[in-house]
Amino acid sequence: MKDWEDLARREPYFALLNDDGAPEVAGNANATTAFFEAGEGDVATLLPAIASLLGRGLTLDRVLDFGCGAGRLTLPLARRARSVVACDIAPTILEHARRNAEQAGLHNVTFIGIGELAGSGAFDFICSLLVFEHIPSAVGYGIIRTLMTLLAPGGVVALHVPFRRAEATLLRLIRFRSL
Repeated sequence: MKDWEDLARREPYFALLNDDGAPEVAGNANATTAFFEAGEGDVATLLPAIASLLGRGLTLDRVLDFGCGAGRLTLPLARRARSVVACDIAPTILEHARRNAEQAGLHNVTFIGIGELAGSGAFDFICSLLVFEHIPSAVGYGIIRTLMTLLAPGGVVALHVPFRRAEATLLRLIRFRSL
């Protein structure tokens, strides 16, 4: 956790890479328009894609943004959902996310640490993008199991899970699961 706190203090607005691995949005110590626009674009693309795969709209009554960071996805999710829970391991990054939500006038977001996740209730939609690539597999599997226990009946999970091949290439996978 200390590493995440250090990063949250140094570069809370992390670099975003394009599909070729080149920086699309530079990392920064301060919030940038490009950082939040990238989150808006991801959510605006993700939700209709999921609805298309399911053949129905998504219920966004209660949403979890796991590994929320500074709120890149939390803010656009909060604009679309009744209630959002934003969860992260680093208290400092949660403060950034809280401040960003307040500045955006969003009052439907609750911020929790990872220790509070298990008791956070059921969610219609759980989203975690650009998170599991930073978590060791053995730990990540346990977190995914926990996330699945938090999914409400009929809910949907969107996870970005990287897989490393022997030749060290990265394959991105977004898995949708509807119960």
